[in-house]
Amino acid sequence: MAKHEKLPTDFQLEWKDDVHATCVVLTSEGYPIAYEKGKEITGLNTLKSTTDCLCFHAGTRKIDNQYVTSGGRVLNIVALGSSQEESRKKHMNMQMRLISRERQSEQI
Repeated sequence: MAKHEKLPTDFQLEWKDDVHATCVVLTSEGYPIAYEKGKEITGLNTLKSTTDCLCFHAGTRKIDNQYVTSGGRVLNIVALGSSQEESRKKHMNMQMRLISRERQSEQI
C-alpha cells in the first residue's frame, strides 16, 4: 500500500508490550442497511486534548467547518491504556464526550 500511495517505505513497525488498545466503530443509525447521511458529529474537538485517544475518520465529510456522517461506518475510536480494563474505561469516557448530551442514547 505504501508503494501505491507513494508513501515512504523505509519505516519500521514497533510493538509495545505494555500498551493495550480498545477500538470501537461508531456507525450511523440504520447501518448496515439504510444508514443516515448528513447527521452532525459533535465533540471531536474534545478528543484532540488527549494523548491516549486516536480517532480515525471513515464515513465523515466536512461541510462549513462541521463534520457530518457520509457513510455507515463513521468513526473508529481507539483508546490506549496500561491494561485492557483501563483502555475500555478510557474509551467509554471518550465516547460519552464525543456524543452530545441530548443524543447519548442514540447512535451517531
